[in-house]
Amino acid sequence: MDEEATHPSPHDALFKRVFGDVERGGALLRSLLPEALTRAVDWSTLELRPSESVGPELRGLSSDLVFSGRMADRWVLFHVLVEHQSTPDPRMPYRVAEYLVRLWHSHGEVVDGRLELPLIVPIVVYHGARPWRVPLDLGATLSMDAHLASELGSLTPRLCYLLDDLSQLDVAELKARGLPAFATLAIWALRSAFDRGFVSTAADLSGLFDQVAAADDAAQALASLIGYIGFISRPGEDLLAQVRTHLSPRVREEVMELEEMLGRKKQEEGHALGRQEGRVQGRQEGLQEGRQEGRVELLTKLLRLKFGALDAETERRVQGADEVELDRWAERVLTAERLVDVFA
Repeated sequence: MDEEATHPSPHDALFKRVFGDVERGGALLRSLLPEALTRAVDWSTLELRPSESVGPELRGLSSDLVFSGRMADRWVLFHVLVEHQSTPDPRMPYRVAEYLVRLWHSHGEVVDGRLELPLIVPIVVYHGARPWRVPLDLGATLSMDAHLASELGSLTPRLCYLLDDLSQLDVAELKARGLPAFATLAIWALRSAFDRGFVSTAADLSGLFDQVAAADDAAQALASLIGYIGFISRPGEDLLAQVRTHLSPRVREEVMELEEMLGRKKQEEGHALGRQEGRVQGRQEGLQEGRQEGRVELLTKLLRLKFGALDAETERRVQGADEVELDRWAERVLTAERLVDVFA
């Protein structure tokens, strides 16, 4: 299994941290599903299925969430996949079909000599740089003359999925969804990962940060959002500073504290040291030291926000970690339920 399969990206981690919650996940589903299906589902029965639902071959290769709920006397499954690469994957119809077959393998059963499979609604949430042009139906990908395909009728396989293309989402449409504050801001953050101009709409959503700050899980939610914004900032870009100007004093203070932990000042000192000594090696070492200290400070802050005071052993472990370990642990903070899960 590759590195991405073992350690999910910050995009995956944020999505699962937010929408792995049944209340927020259910709100997302109700905003995307056809009205008839929304009315048919008993949302009080909604639950999150374990990742084992997709089988060991596919687990971890996608940011998938599988929910189940009752619809009259039957179960319905919702498979939510987040796609965050900049270019849409032309294989998505096939990938969705593969995921669904795995789920049916786990949840199908034979009743009175007849195979019964649950309804599965696949949903792809996309936040890449380009609009989604991939077909939403597996049948549309078949190498076949269109006229012949229409003549074949039922012999042409049909398997469709719902698409939530965040690249086409504006603020008014986002607000109209009526999602909880944390979920709305997470969608906004994912949306801004590739479209930098969307950051300018932070003023329209700033009040949601106050709602998040007033919630019971305020520290964890703010740490997830601010940590993600820091992750997607490009060299020379300061998304946190752009967002910070639109926040209330209470939230701005917390953001500024997290921003300081990014070690930007140390990186600048590394640049200055390199120029003063006139040696490329000195410059690189200064930059590396600044980045390393910044990572240590940021991870320590995120751990304290989510799990409280750290013991001496944890402090020493973070201080002695290398760059790869620090990045890996910082990503896990967003989804870890316990401190031990971060270092597993």
